Amino acid sequence: MITITCVVVLISISVVRRAKHILTKNDQTEFFEGTSTRTHSNADNNRNAYHLMKFDADKFEIAKNEFQFGDSKQKYVLGEGNFGFVYKVKVTRFDSEVAVKVPRDGCSRQTMRSLLCEIKIMSFVGDNDNVIKFLGAYTKEIKTGILFIVTELCTMGSLQTHLQQMGRNTKNNMASIFPQLFRFCFEIASGMQFISEKGVIHGDLAARNVLLDSNSVCKITDFGLSRKLYQYQVYTKKQQEDLPWRWLAIETLKRLEFSTKSDVWSYGVTLWEIFSFGDLPYPGISWNLNFVVLLSSGMRLTKPEILSPNV
Repeated sequence: MITITCVVVLISISVVRRAKHILTKNDQTEFFEGTSTRTHSNADNNRNAYHLMKFDADKFEIAKNEFQFGDSKQKYVLGEGNFGFVYKVKVTRFDSEVAVKVPRDGCSRQTMRSLLCEIKIMSFVGDNDNVIKFLGAYTKEIKTGILFIVTELCTMGSLQTHLQQMGRNTKNNMASIFPQLFRFCFEIASGMQFISEKGVIHGDLAARNVLLDSNSVCKITDFGLSRKLYQYQVYTKKQQEDLPWRWLAIETLKRLEFSTKSDVWSYGVTLWEIFSFGDLPYPGISWNLNFVVLLSSGMRLTKPEILSPNV
């Protein structure tokens, strides 16, 4: 009898923990109904129009029973991060498999708010050949941390990984791959121009955040500065090394200032990655505050080996 009682208690505790409300009522209202423009200046409205939007459930909501995860989600993991996991999933309404981002169990309120912001940004930006396509989301249980974000599936993975494979496989035939490398540069620039014209700052452009579809076309992903600002602020206070400092502009490292200009800086570092076949920028350098001093004094990335001295 005591054993049965203990089991019941443990199950009850587990259910309570899972059902705990992660988001406040205001968080949910802001996502589903949008934010009043009266609380923002005109400048803020122009810069952050996606924050003011309400989630278009009629267009983007996907029923939970449409997701076919199968018996074991682990078989279909495409990647993972601090936020959670990305799975390859079949969703009933789509002809082909899609990518589904799912937060970890027990995720924080800040993580959920960031992911909801990502949904707003992607739906606001819209379709472009070189930007990852947002297809929809399951949002009915966001208050308890359950959320599925659906995007197109890029079967060739990240540009960074692809570049590293190219570097290993084509070292004796460099001339033949230059057209492809230049195409990557052009496609990323095209996608970034589109994002910029929408008034959205990427904030974390790098080869790892560019995906390749089945035709090897670049798709910019993981964009939207406000989704990451909290982590950057925590970094500044704790001086941890998980900030993507190798790709950030001087003003970003000094004052957390993000703009189209800082995105251009990151694009320059991404170009270096492309022509260095996915190598790590500033190799041999570890993070410390002196890195910012060196950048401010004129230190820059060295020329990739495959480029001519005139570059």
